[in-house]
Amino acid sequence: MPIRPNLAVSHRFRVSIPAWNSTSSWESISPIYDTSEVLKYSGVSIPDGDHYYAGKPTTNEVTFRRGMTETRSLINWREAVLRHSVGIEIRPSGVVANVRIYSLDRAGNTVRIFTLIDGWPSEMVYSGLSASSNTIAIEEMHFVYDRIEVL
Repeated sequence: MPIRPNLAVSHRFRVSIPAWNSTSSWESISPIYDTSEVLKYSGVSIPDGDHYYAGKPTTNEVTFRRGMTETRSLINWREAVLRHSVGIEIRPSGVVANVRIYSLDRAGNTVRIFTLIDGWPSEMVYSGLSASSNTIAIEEMHFVYDRIEVL
């Protein structure tokens, strides 16, 4: 029986996608941005100068690097995105999902949890194939999302 790697030691992030029954481990994840558009309001009715307001929230595309999973669920999710991309629905149900990122310390304990809300994989880059392993290695997964929650 092949020896299973301890993903908590070699990979610093565990990613869970409950809607797709998926769990994977990743070595690194690009920075996650949570910013807002800044709106400036000035007018004659404001005697003390300009005022600034938070506008539309903006996010970025996140890149997950050097990942491993033991199921096809991430691949199935990406295939579902591709099937819907030629349709007329902009955000079809079943394709958009929440993703939980668990940041782990060296012992494998959760340090922080990020939840990317209403996202989908925009690109996947697969690793070379190995006949001696049951895990699926993914070099990169690019992911877009609408907003973020940090616990």
